[in-house]
Amino acid sequence: MAEKKKTARKALAVSLGMRLWLCALGSSLVALVVYGLTLAGYVFPGESAHLFTQWMGMDALAAPVHPIWGAVVKFVGGMSSLSSVAVRLNTLSLLCGALSAGFVCALVGFFILNTAQHEDSQPHASAAASLGGLTAAFAFVFSTAVWQSSTHLDFNVFGVFLALAVFMLFIPMARFPRLTPLFAMLVGVGVGVGLVESPVFVPLAPVYLMAVVVTSVRNDRKFYLPAILFLVAGLVGFTVVARLVASSYLALPAAAAVGFEDAGDVLVKLLRDHL
Repeated sequence: MAEKKKTARKALAVSLGMRLWLCALGSSLVALVVYGLTLAGYVFPGESAHLFTQWMGMDALAAPVHPIWGAVVKFVGGMSSLSSVAVRLNTLSLLCGALSAGFVCALVGFFILNTAQHEDSQPHASAAASLGGLTAAFAFVFSTAVWQSSTHLDFNVFGVFLALAVFMLFIPMARFPRLTPLFAMLVGVGVGVGLVESPVFVPLAPVYLMAVVVTSVRNDRKFYLPAILFLVAGLVGFTVVARLVASSYLALPAAAAVGFEDAGDVLVKLLRDHL
């Protein structure tokens, strides 16, 4: 009898997961339609447009801020397409916003599913997770800041997308306890890279660490090893990517023009911009 109940709960968890992923997909599709209908056909003036001209080589790059976003913008901007450069770059923000909406739905719903421990709450967990995930996703999609960032070129929505993508790693981490150390390292690498890319990772870094500890304990694992792996992987990821960005920037004439002499000067500039 106990084995049958365990099998039934496992099957229920699988079905709930499928429903939740469908809700996440629906959230992304809604965001695609909403943002696609209001997508700007021009490069919106502001800091993002200024950085676009720098990363595309139209102006001197004052500092390698948002390097991953800049590399993606440079790649997308240089693609051969029937659409204009402005539309292609604005579509990049649209995709980041739409995917982020699905991530929000999945993360909120998964959190609700994993906190519904009592057997009496299991029959209602599916509806609660779907409703909670969709509510959070729609609030995210239709918020003014996200809507504006997702309809024109903006590095902020790209940073949010990266942060949510790293949080998504906790879903397989919670589902596969044996792989807890591996996913702790992956989260650490993601946070380390994110710290080079966007200031949004600065306040979120301790949240990621706390999530690693909580998930490890929930997986019946000692939290010391995953936490240490997270910190070491984060430090390595930050150091490697930061040095690559710094060395690439120092090779440009603009680096000498603004007084940067070595990688330390570039790293200090990046940290000051984030803080």
